[in-house]
Amino acid sequence: MNQWLIFGLLSVPSLAFLYITAIFDEKECLAYFGEPYRNYMKSSKMFVPFLL
Repeated sequence: MNQWLIFGLLSVPSLAFLYITAIFDEKECLAYFGEPYRNYMKSSKMFVPFLL
């Protein structure tokens, strides 16, 4: 039981960090690439294609 608690306590902050990092990365890519990247974002997902 303790290993699942540790897993949960470690995975939730890690997933939050990855999500926040992805948001900042998309903002940076938008600033650098502009409208072509915005069009790319409309046709693709942030993490896993067709899921997220």
